[in-house]
Amino acid sequence: MSLRTPYRNRLPMAYLPAERALLDNPAGEDDAYMDAVRRGDMETAQQMVDAALLSPEQIFALEQYGKLAELYKKGETEYDGVDIDQLIDASWSDMTRSGLSESEANRVSLTHNYRDATDAVFRMRKVDPDPVVYDSKGNVIPLSKRFNYQNDIRNPRTRSLQQFPYDYAKYLKDNFPEIWRAGGNIRGNDTFKWWTAYRKGDRSEKVLYWWKTTRPAWIARHFNDHRLPGVIAQIKWGAVGKLGVAGMKRVVEDAIRKRYAD
Repeated sequence: MSLRTPYRNRLPMAYLPAERALLDNPAGEDDAYMDAVRRGDMETAQQMVDAALLSPEQIFALEQYGKLAELYKKGETEYDGVDIDQLIDASWSDMTRSGLSESEANRVSLTHNYRDATDAVFRMRKVDPDPVVYDSKGNVIPLSKRFNYQNDIRNPRTRSLQQFPYDYAKYLKDNFPEIWRAGGNIRGNDTFKWWTAYRKGDRSEKVLYWWKTTRPAWIARHFNDHRLPGVIAQIKWGAVGKLGVAGMKRVVEDAIRKRYAD
């Protein structure tokens, strides 16, 4: 059993202030983090530290596990009518699918809430989990210097800001409508319009909310999609999934060859 359908959607995920605060320049996250520290907002600072080392889907999986573990510790045996042991087993699978190692997932399974679960992963990676770390002079170390992850796939900004080649997507839409309709037909067609608007320079509040909040959250849930429907949906969102651009094009072009073989 998987939490994805229907139970995953019933487990709340609070999108990180770090993701909402992301700007289009690399210094943006450091600015938001240092501002949180200056204000004494350790909750936001901690969330941004988590987002610096963990991918969005890893955070999502740990949040799911933490919620279920808290309910289990309270003596609950079911969640929404489903055996809680089954859901915890499914959340373990979600953790490993998100990119956590089996040893990390096993260590997490000994904890009883999200914070302890995340700290366990940090310690296994030999990383300080505290919201603020100081240098030898007593100065707060910004995230960009604390974690050298600028080009790391775990960095949520790396995934969210990377875009599939727009010209290829537009050509596919205009010239191969049958392939274009193979996936992403619930929200993808509308979101392609948002992506087009963003690329044309629209920075209205609605477009920026889509770019900084809605799109990263969608990418986190669908990054591992690799079949044609999922790949087409990724293209409509302007996203690059785990196959990479070349792998996504290969899936599309194989489908085109099969469709137009005659």
